[in-house]
Amino acid sequence: YLKATGLYENSIFVLYGDHYGISNSRNSSLAPLLGKDSETWSEYDNAMLQRVPYMVHIPGYTNGGVKDTFGGEIDALPTLLHILGIDTSNLVQLGQDLLSPQNSQIVAQRTSGTYMTPEYTNYSGRLYNTQTGLEITNPDEVTMAKTKEIRAAVAQQ
Repeated sequence: YLKATGLYENSIFVLYGDHYGISNSRNSSLAPLLGKDSETWSEYDNAMLQRVPYMVHIPGYTNGGVKDTFGGEIDALPTLLHILGIDTSNLVQLGQDLLSPQNSQIVAQRTSGTYMTPEYTNYSGRLYNTQTGLEITNPDEVTMAKTKEIRAAVAQQ
């Protein structure tokens, strides 16, 4: 229909996936589908199920690609406005442009103090290395300082 009516070439298509739809207490049943062991399923694994795609298709655009950026639904509008070339410098808005080099990639979750960044994930009161999934039980001074900055940024979101 869109192509037949000429709307396709004048449209931008945005697809955003919502997080998982089952309770955390049932997530371990997904483990085999994700190549995980349900016996070792952790809060980190629950947190990783919060990651979802945000895809934009612009007919005729040829410089696309995949960008692994941490963001939330709140960042969809600022990113789309950037793609559309709309100046937002005089606007008060929530969220960040996911394509901006200044994007902090700090994603605050609904639960107080819960967040994800490319480096750290704090979920259900536990701190993890986002890249390895290993729980950080005795953080060093550098980690303490970084996570303190992240918590302050999360409190502002």
